[in-house]
Formats: sequence, C-alpha cells, structure tokens
Amino acid sequence: NTALIAGARNGSKEVVELLLKANVNDKDGKTALQIAVDNNNLEIAELFILYCEASLFTGNNLLIYIIPTLQVLKGCLKRNVDFSLKNDAGETALHSAVVRGSAESVRFLLDWNRKQPKDKRLDLEDVDKNGNSIFHL
Repeated sequence: NTALIAGARNGSKEVVELLLKANVNDKDGKTALQIAVDNNNLEIAELFILYCEASLFTGNNLLIYIIPTLQVLKGCLKRNVDFSLKNDAGETALHSAVVRGSAESVRFLLDWNRKQPKDKRLDLEDVDKNGNSIFHL
C-alpha cells in the first residue's frame, strides 16, 4: 500500500491533501478515492473532487456509490462533472440520492436537471438494468 491509500483508508486528511495529485491504485486495482468512499470517508472523497481531474468521475461514476451530499454535489458542479453519467447498471447520481433517502441531494439534482438544455436532461422515467426508474426505488 502507498501513503495515499493508507491516508484514504484511515481518513488522514493532511496526508491525502499532500498526495492527491498522484492517481495511485492499491493491489486490488482500487483508487484512493474508491477506498475513501468504501470506508465512508466523505471528507477525503470531497478532497478528490476539489483537487482531481473531472475525468476521475466518468465510467462507473463514484457519485453513484456514495451518499451524494450537497457539499459533494456542489464541488462536482464546480468541476463540471456530468450528473447524467450512468454506471454499468444504468444508475445515475440521482438514483443514488433517491435510494439513500437524501432529499437535499435529490432536490439539488432535480434542480440541476431542470437547468439543462432539453436534449441533455435526465429522463426521470428512464430505467436501470433492473427495470427501476427513480420512482420505483
């Protein structure tokens, strides 16, 4: 393990701040951001949002796997993270906010969605690979 991985696992904010620029993986291929999320170290995850490239949030978007707090979402908005990205299961950050019962985050994401051009908006009736829309979760 690297110091960045250990800092993410242990919630050592100062260590992580110093090492954030390095995009390092552990022996299982997980990034420090994934480890911070897995260990519910949201303060560390927020640091990644502030310091790392927006490209870190594409593909299996980590916003889907954490409780997207308002602070995290606002940080992502500043980084131009696309909240409409889906993971391999067809879920978005809005799915995550609904499943985790985060009303504040749901309101933020719905407001974000309303501000998008019509052709870029999330289809709220869109279903994930299990056939669930946000209204079925």
